[in-house]
Amino acid sequence: MTTEDKLSGYEKHFEEDKFLPKLKRLIFRLGEEVTLRVLMLWFLLGSGKVPVKTKLLIIAALGYLVMPADLVSDFIPAFGFADDVAFLTYAFNQTKRYMSDNIREKAEEKLQSWFPSGKNEQNPETLPEREH
Repeated sequence: MTTEDKLSGYEKHFEEDKFLPKLKRLIFRLGEEVTLRVLMLWFLLGSGKVPVKTKLLIIAALGYLVMPADLVSDFIPAFGFADDVAFLTYAFNQTKRYMSDNIREKAEEKLQSWFPSGKNEQNPETLPEREH
């Protein structure tokens, strides 16, 4: 079994119907800028335009974000997502050369669908639920 074959087993966990609901539960804690970068990584993973090594890095970073087990518990105020954000930042910086304007536009459109401009224009049906 090749690395590419093994990788495809992990990629199924990042399909839209599986990954995006998990991300939507976290975005109030991550903020819009981090969420935008997560979405850019996610769209880049699905683009098929990155080498296997880069795919592995993206899968590791996105998986670490949504995994319940963590190096630093995500429930610790102010520090809970520090390790997640650090890993995401590293992954984002390592993959920037593969990012296209199209990837960024898709990520911005998805984020915009969750947080439309202006507080009065928010669509309650697309707005993610806040975790308490």
